[in-house]
This record gives sequence, C-alpha cells and structure tokens, in this order.
Amino acid sequence: MLESALVKYFDGEQIEKTAANELLYRVKTVNRGILTGTRISISALVLLHNKEINFQNLADKIIETVKNTHSISSRHISCTWLFCSESGGIYLHEAIATKENRRRKGMRNRFVVINTLNGTVSFGPGHKDNQKTSDTIRALFDKSKVIPREQWEQAFSKVITGLTQF
Repeated sequence: MLESALVKYFDGEQIEKTAANELLYRVKTVNRGILTGTRISISALVLLHNKEINFQNLADKIIETVKNTHSISSRHISCTWLFCSESGGIYLHEAIATKENRRRKGMRNRFVVINTLNGTVSFGPGHKDNQKTSDTIRALFDKSKVIPREQWEQAFSKVITGLTQF
C-alpha cells in the first residue's frame, strides 16, 4: 500500500523500471536567477526490488533527464532521494549516504529511507525526526480504513512533502 501511494504522489514521472528498481522523479521548485542561472530542486523515488543499489547509475539517469527537460547543468540540481525497500532502515541509509553520493557530478543529494513493510523512516542514524515521522506514517496507515480516501491522500501527500523538505 505504501509503494502504490508513493507512486501516485510522484504522479507517473517514471524514468526507469527494471527488475532491480523503479525510478521516478518530481520537480519541487525551479528558481531562475540572473547571475546564478536556473536552479532546480527535485525529489526522486527509488523502489528497490532487491538488495542491489547502483546509485551512480540512478543519479546519472536523473541528471540526464533533468538536463534534457530543463536544459541546466548538474551543478544546479538539488535532489532529495526517497529509497523504499522492504528491508530499509538506518543501515541502508548509511550504505547510500556516502560522501561520494552526497555530491554526484556537482548534483547535491539528500537521502531518506523508508521501510515499505512497517513504515519506518530514516533520515540518518540518530536523526531527531526518525521516530516522529515513522509514527506519523504508521498512524496514517492505521486510519486508512476509517477516513475517506480523498482525505487520506491529502494527509499522505502532506507527510511525504514534509519528508522531502527536511
């Protein structure tokens, strides 16, 4: 249920779908400056179907897509990555959020890991919002049967938007 809700939130901007993962993205903001040029902030959703993660390949696909769509260089891209996995958590976050991955070809990256089985969210080891956000997502899924679908989707969208704004 969590995966399908996230895919719906990202509204079908799919870049890649393989046996290993699915990659979707969503533009958050586009800022045009006279001296600095165009800067773009995006969110990327990676649905992991196995234990393999080729972040360099995923980042290169995002850079290529955004360059082709918005005609800007990679140093003007800021991306918040949502990695979703059945075995996601702090260890997966530590494996992804390496120094090399935080800056890839000039693109600035932040990482959030979501466990799709239990709704656990990891912004990083010991992050103050890990527990609060995980509890919010779990409570939202507990309420999914008793509140109208439209109201639930609005609340879910608000939570996910908060995840990508940290």
